[in-house]
Amino acid sequence: MAGFDVSRLNDEMNRFLLELQKNMFLGCADKQSLLKGICDVLGVARIKLKKSDSGSNYFFAGDETETVYFDSAKFDDSRAHFVHEVHECIGAVDYLFYQRINDDNWTDDVRSKLDIIAKLIFTYSMNFVLARIVEFSSTHDPRFKNITNLNYVRNKVNALLEQRKLGDYAFGYFNVRNFSMVNKRVGEKEGTIVLEKYLETIANEMHGDENCCIGMLGGDNCVIIYRKDDHLKMMNLLNGVEVSHVTSSGILEKFVIGAYAAISIDNSDCAAFYDLMSGVSIAINDARSGKGSKVIVFDSEYKDGISKKKQIDVWFKNALLNEEFQVYYQPKVDLRNYRVKGAEALVRWVHDGTMIFPDEFIPVIEQNHTIKHLDRYMFDHVCRDIRRWLDEGREVPQISINLSRASLDVDNLVNIICDMADKHGVPRHLLQAELTESAADGATSDLENLIKGLEHEGFSTAVDDFGTGFSSLSLIRELPWEVLKIDKSLLAGAHKTGSREQKLFKAIISIARELGLECIVEGAETRADIKVIKECNCNMAQGYYFSKPLPVEAFERKLEFRKDVESAR
Repeated sequence: MAGFDVSRLNDEMNRFLLELQKNMFLGCADKQSLLKGICDVLGVARIKLKKSDSGSNYFFAGDETETVYFDSAKFDDSRAHFVHEVHECIGAVDYLFYQRINDDNWTDDVRSKLDIIAKLIFTYSMNFVLARIVEFSSTHDPRFKNITNLNYVRNKVNALLEQRKLGDYAFGYFNVRNFSMVNKRVGEKEGTIVLEKYLETIANEMHGDENCCIGMLGGDNCVIIYRKDDHLKMMNLLNGVEVSHVTSSGILEKFVIGAYAAISIDNSDCAAFYDLMSGVSIAINDARSGKGSKVIVFDSEYKDGISKKKQIDVWFKNALLNEEFQVYYQPKVDLRNYRVKGAEALVRWVHDGTMIFPDEFIPVIEQNHTIKHLDRYMFDHVCRDIRRWLDEGREVPQISINLSRASLDVDNLVNIICDMADKHGVPRHLLQAELTESAADGATSDLENLIKGLEHEGFSTAVDDFGTGFSSLSLIRELPWEVLKIDKSLLAGAHKTGSREQKLFKAIISIARELGLECIVEGAETRADIKVIKECNCNMAQGYYFSKPLPVEAFERKLEFRKDVESAR
């Protein structure tokens, strides 16, 4: 082949690009037709794709290690142009372009055009795969092939609520007991297989009811929904069941695996998934305490017996008036220079000289929706601190404050936040609101209005706990967030070189950067964590490696003092 029809090539290239943009290549149902025009012009009779072993995440595009994209009856097996493409999050793919029989050898010009074709196919294919990885992670746990996550279960609950059928089902939150011993015996990789077998043992007893499922929250924490008719059976499985596993070295291991669990039985009056989750989140702490049953039924009798939680409800209003809540600050660190670039404001409650920690009172005030008053309290007190720091001439970093789902029900919330910032004379760019997708449960439009309203008024917004199952690709894509906070559960898996968890971690960071979002990884506790975060091209981290949450005086010592020249004069 001495050359090619340039005009026809341009026409075919334009058509090819339009279809690529529309279908991301892998989404095209008829690739033969898509490729035919441009292949005919360039004299290509066949295109073969070969995936390397490193491309394990490419299974989202199909499990075949070898695929023929365009195939003609007459191709020259001895003459092929080879192109190698690599994506750091997914792996490597080789493309082989075969010539038509009896055509002249391809010129350098033609070969350069084939390089471009391969680059375009690969780039659009990788974008397709990345989108599918993140979409998959919004409903499934990436460690397993068939185990869903919290977001999936939440959708099932919401569907049952709409159908008024939730009363037929039980809902639970469970944590696999002492699973670290399994990992110690067979290693973390094979321990994950054992965990999957345990979860599948439970799932197999659900008899194919499409509303029944298990969802992972991260680690070995799970939620479950099952028919109330199967309650005794599920209680037995949660209390303990034998799981057998043949290790890679051929040794048969047997484990008795059980869980700490909290089960909500009477759900006929439940109004939202949020209420279900809040209830069992309170009860699971009692199951873990070791003072009673490892599986607690969260029924009306149990609810009536929560005296301490009732007392918290009584104390709460006066605690706000008496300013018993203290703001602690946990630094966010820039990994490029290890300077404090921001901080998250966290709450601590000191009542009669005793510290009440968030896991004791937050679920209670979440359940009765009084947490919205604490949200406003925290915003106001953070504004006070920032104003004082500015007056003292300190270099003030951006401070983020958590907003609960209950705050979405507050009328004119954006105006209230603006008024608090303006009352204290705090520049709005120094304040950031952190929310999880759980805040949008049943109120997606309210969340959208809040995020867009805050962004319009000059405040920063962050989506928190990405990776726990709440966050979805559409939420990140459609709302003007500035920051994506990646949950520590994803960081744990990122240490396993070449694993699906590591590739997912990298893919999320890659997509966030493409969308213009700043990434912060939560739960950084070791030097190895920091190394992994930096290697995955994320520049921000937060966690105990740098600092636990600090009272204001201790946090102030971490802030650099900036002398105000005008005041000095």
